[in-house]
Amino acid sequence: GETIDVNKVSAAVDIAVNMVIAQLAEKKKQEERQNPLVLAPNPDLPDPNFPT
Repeated sequence: GETIDVNKVSAAVDIAVNMVIAQLAEKKKQEERQNPLVLAPNPDLPDPNFPT
């Protein structure tokens, strides 16, 4: 039978995991751009929770 190179397999898994994480991070960035409420409050505007 064929022998499986464990190092190659684990390297492939690492790459796949990193790709998924990168895609999720990018998706989150795009959603935050589309939804300004997710972003931190604008420092130029008064924060309703802390009236000045």
